[in-house]
Amino acid sequence: MKSTLYIIAAAALLCGCESTLKYPPSANWGPNTKILGPVKADSGMWPLSLSAPPPQFTYFAALRDKAAYQFNQPADSIAIGEMTVVVGSEMDGTVRDWSATAVAGQNTNAPSK
Repeated sequence: MKSTLYIIAAAALLCGCESTLKYPPSANWGPNTKILGPVKADSGMWPLSLSAPPPQFTYFAALRDKAAYQFNQPADSIAIGEMTVVVGSEMDGTVRDWSATAVAGQNTNAPSK
């Protein structure tokens, strides 16, 4: 009986929770933004071990680069709409992973090269 309680307690500590964060659109998102479509990025296949969630720029950069590749556009012309980020963490607050989604657009006012 005692070992069963230890197993349940260990499982409860290792189980995590998810929190959802919302971030406003990027600075270059505006009325002249051409909508390209949805884009999703994540932290990758290896678990993180962070004491706090990464800064907003981490998600923005990952989504921007993914959108540039997905829609075959230059990265400096990509605008990111409102981001929704789901952060997975353990009971002690250690961040293990994240997943970000947003609508990507192309800023038509960006200088062409």
